[in-house]
Amino acid sequence: MKLKSYLITLMLLFVAIGVRAEGDGLLTIHLNSSEKPAQIAITDVSSIVFETSQLSIKNKQYAVIQNFNYSDVIKITFNEELNTESIEEMNSNATLTFFPNPAKDNLNISVAEEMYGSDLCIYSMTGTLISKQTNWNGENINVSNLNPGIYFININSTTLKFIKQ
Repeated sequence: MKLKSYLITLMLLFVAIGVRAEGDGLLTIHLNSSEKPAQIAITDVSSIVFETSQLSIKNKQYAVIQNFNYSDVIKITFNEELNTESIEEMNSNATLTFFPNPAKDNLNISVAEEMYGSDLCIYSMTGTLISKQTNWNGENINVSNLNPGIYFININSTTLKFIKQ
């Protein structure tokens, strides 16, 4: 459970807030099953996806570079500082945005048109699937039935954090 929380926190750092790493840095994944950690060039990584039982590192074409079982991951590190210069610019180009955040009753969601028809999933901090709408077509999401806390919304491989008040 602690590892999953750590991995979700890492996802927030790397994906949800829109921070991107540039340069020749490495994403290093330290594993229980190997003395030598897995290393992947940060420039090759487009997303880190937290699936049901594994962590998937994907490239810009959304092809899996490598999968890791959660139970095998000790820690994940970056050997280069993350560049946070243009967060506003990166967020303005995001394919998934929503407001208000924090939300009480409804999330107003804006997505790129090609995302219509995708599945929309809401996950708890522990990675539990809370809600799934198949073939979602852009309507706002009622979150009034959720307990206050931090949740993740996922549409078409894009995941962002929201807070339910």
